[in-house]
Amino acid sequence: MTLNQNMSGFSTIPADACALALDVTGVAAAVFGQDDALRSANRVWLRDHGLTASEAAGAPALRCWPGDDARERVELIRRVRRSGVPVIFREQRDGRSVESAFVPLASGEVLALSTPGGLDRSSWPAELSKPELVGAAAHAADRVASLSRREREVFTLLASGHSIKQVAERLGRSEKTIEGHRDSIYRKLGTRNRAQIAVLAMESGLLPPHGAATMAD
Repeated sequence: MTLNQNMSGFSTIPADACALALDVTGVAAAVFGQDDALRSANRVWLRDHGLTASEAAGAPALRCWPGDDARERVELIRRVRRSGVPVIFREQRDGRSVESAFVPLASGEVLALSTPGGLDRSSWPAELSKPELVGAAAHAADRVASLSRREREVFTLLASGHSIKQVAERLGRSEKTIEGHRDSIYRKLGTRNRAQIAVLAMESGLLPPHGAATMAD
């Protein structure tokens, strides 16, 4: 079972099924009710939050995260419930970059997801395809927004692993022109190679984790 298969249509399936189905993917998943209490959580989420199933059952969201993090998370959960718009954010946890999301469910509950690297949002339902980005994700999106339309096309292709020659052929431009766009992209974004822009593309949500380049040029 892949993450894409699990995620597809999750806004209309039972909340408990969402969390439990994600157990095999390595994605931490939990569902919070309209009263902000924890309704269900998969084993990955319990492990990552240091809770047993009995401790987590019905626990208020304020008890599910440490200190100031808890208040911030509760506010995000409530914002998502009110707006119906998912929230995406990235943070450092135990030296790892973790992407998290709070996603509205049809029941009025909120699905919490997190995983190292990034969440694959390529098959999210259309009504959830434009999440609100906060924190590092919002900063990355702002940086990418500074690019022109053509630079954004080149940026996406380079980030997904295409060579200068391949980008030139695909866009019907000369390699020299594409190199010029690449240099402008690097200058605007403060990056030096394709590995760095691939990370930025993932953080901004423009590219799913599995579609990113891993090489430097």
